[in-house]
Amino acid sequence: MRFLFAALILSFFFNGCSHINRLSDEKIKSKNNMIFFRPFSGDSSPDEVVKLISEQFYTKLTKKKFFSGREGKTFKFGFYMGQACPASLDCYYITGEVSDYKYEEGCCGHDGVKVKASIKFWNDLTKKPLFQISESNNEVFEPENVNQLQAIETLAEDTAHILVKELISELKSN
Repeated sequence: MRFLFAALILSFFFNGCSHINRLSDEKIKSKNNMIFFRPFSGDSSPDEVVKLISEQFYTKLTKKKFFSGREGKTFKFGFYMGQACPASLDCYYITGEVSDYKYEEGCCGHDGVKVKASIKFWNDLTKKPLFQISESNNEVFEPENVNQLQAIETLAEDTAHILVKELISELKSN
């Protein structure tokens, strides 16, 4: 019963807020696109947090095939890890950053972790970003039920899920 209560509290305190910022009016050009992923950076965040979010993002991104049938167009996106774009192809790449990581010991037996993560979607040919998606996320937990590492893993999974969802939504609307 106590675990159920803790899960309920976690669901009430879970707070995610994503935001997309268009940086260019440019649209994706071809029907078959190679999109290269570069691991996230995060100078002000612990390496394990950056690594977990980066790995979760890439894992979730590569689990699905994404298509859009809007206006008779069908886009196929192939996602690849950190390679260079082959000559004569339209390629894009994704960079990410983890910032504002904070672990806080709270009152009443509740601790919390929070983070801000963002991705930028770039045109490889012009080297200009088309859009940026940012996500602020936090997890509140009871230390006797969940340790800090488990809370960070949940935070990474939730953050990556939202970033992937928003990225795919943006790619489909392009």
